[in-house]
Amino acid sequence: MKWFFEKSSVDELSIIIKNQEYTSEVVDLMAYLEAYAGSSNGIVSVKTFDDILILKIDDIIAAEVDGDYLTIHYHNRDISTRQRLYQFKQRLNHPDMVQVSKQSLINIQHLERMEASFSGNMTAFLTGGLTVTVSRRYLKGLEKRLGL
Repeated sequence: MKWFFEKSSVDELSIIIKNQEYTSEVVDLMAYLEAYAGSSNGIVSVKTFDDILILKIDDIIAAEVDGDYLTIHYHNRDISTRQRLYQFKQRLNHPDMVQVSKQSLINIQHLERMEASFSGNMTAFLTGGLTVTVSRRYLKGLEKRLGL
């Protein structure tokens, strides 16, 4: 990959991607740039029953849906809120937060190991002794994100 900087009279940052074809590498780069452009300052606010918490995204271990509630595993405590997983994932907009099933999202910085489970699923072992099921449907995306 080659890159260069060109001074411009335009105030807004512009990026041009050139390649012979519209490949998966181009798609990945564009997704990365969009995530960078929309990235937060490393925090996310969460409304609970009693208060509003400001959480550091790097300290979120995982998030799981349980009925109508979203449980956020944060440091050594669990935070419960009434928010949908896809909405929370969009608000996080963080490349380390990877969806591993319809019900779960994990922070790969807290992933310690993975182990084969029943019916082709895997079990992710995270910091703090937390385990999360990784479904077959989301396994390829996780492996790709881990560079496997």
